[in-house]
Amino acid sequence: MIDFAELLIKEQSNVNATVLEFINSEYKSDDVIVFFEGVDDPPFYFDFLSSHFTGHALRIYTCGGKKAMAEVKSFIDDYELKINPHKILYLRDRDFDEFNNKLPNDMFVTKYYSIESYFAEGAYIRYLIEKFIPTAIKGGARDNIVSSIDSTMAVLARNLLAPMALFCHMRAREVDVELQKLSISDFSRYNSNEDKIVKERNRIEKIARQIKSDDFEFRRSDIVSLCKCFKAIDYKYWIKGKIALQMLRMSVKYVAAQIGGTKQISLESLLSKIGSYCFSQSRPYLEGLPELNAYLETA
Repeated sequence: MIDFAELLIKEQSNVNATVLEFINSEYKSDDVIVFFEGVDDPPFYFDFLSSHFTGHALRIYTCGGKKAMAEVKSFIDDYELKINPHKILYLRDRDFDEFNNKLPNDMFVTKYYSIESYFAEGAYIRYLIEKFIPTAIKGGARDNIVSSIDSTMAVLARNLLAPMALFCHMRAREVDVELQKLSISDFSRYNSNEDKIVKERNRIEKIARQIKSDDFEFRRSDIVSLCKCFKAIDYKYWIKGKIALQMLRMSVKYVAAQIGGTKQISLESLLSKIGSYCFSQSRPYLEGLPELNAYLETA
């Protein structure tokens, strides 16, 4: 029998570092092996996984993207492991795959676009207010702030319908789209001097240049169809998660400015809690992830 681990080590140019790290590790039969897309994922999932698999050690690996994760899974499925762990799990973001009929049926995928999307709503700000500044903003004022943030988020989301539909369509056509280069400022901006949120003009043209997709041709009807689909559902399903969190930051700034005074200062103090900090709060904020529990029971 061919020792694939030995073969991989000899052919370093073809090595997937994640596979090597796993098959050469000293994992045990009662360990739970977890593969993630990237380095941001473990802090989000860790508390959920550790509470579910009490008495089992978690061994965590990051793959560097969905494509790499699929390759890792394909290899492990075909490779005869010397020791079979208690569970081997694959957790990844949903992205646009639902709309392009590319969702895997053998991995866990997030309910929304990505892990960031779970926090892109006024309810998360309510959670932060109650946790960090409960005496500064109370009762009705708290309700009004959350409602105003959600309304502002809805306005910002409308500005993203066409661009996100374009990106979704490009992904379906397997056109490489570097979405990490984009931010909410490419679509909307908060003008503090005039105290209003302004929609950027010529968004599609500017974005096309930025992501180097000038030569990409598409039918307007395809984009319109996706826009209608997006408009009918929660924006957390179709707006890139990192951009959705940037939307939340912009919304908080805007609503805080409307309030003014000490409440504005208190509310703005929460801006640092919108970002990577969110992932450490996933379990206390979300309390549970039913979709994850269902996967863990059947994986």
